[in-house]
Amino acid sequence: MKDEISPHVRKEPFGRPTDYRPEFCEQVIELGRQGKSRVQIAAVLDVCRKTLIEWEKEKPDFCDSMTRARELAQAWWEDQGQDGLWDSDARRLNAAAFRFQMINRFPLDWRDRVEQVVQNPDGTSIAPIQIVVRGAELPKAKA
Repeated sequence: MKDEISPHVRKEPFGRPTDYRPEFCEQVIELGRQGKSRVQIAAVLDVCRKTLIEWEKEKPDFCDSMTRARELAQAWWEDQGQDGLWDSDARRLNAAAFRFQMINRFPLDWRDRVEQVVQNPDGTSIAPIQIVVRGAELPKAKA
């Protein structure tokens, strides 16, 4: 009896062939330098956002490039925010822009804090009240 060797199963690709090209890596990094979003990058490459996500899963170099592009885009926008802190006409600090930057960049130290403390007149804490309704029935809907 002849030894049977299991045939090598070749996985056939499905769907249309990919439009991916290795030169996209440098292109997305440059787009990140310009502050572009994932959607803008997809538009320039003429693909949908979902395609970029798939390429990131399948192509390690592309994934690295997209990560770098996101970091560069964030840096671009942070630079814009810093530049926007100053009123260019009077060279005065834009207080609203400064506050927004600080609250969002350093939330542990700069955040709006709303603390509600309920106390008795003597300063002791009042325990929260819990209301429990038992045996209540909602009226039945009319047919």
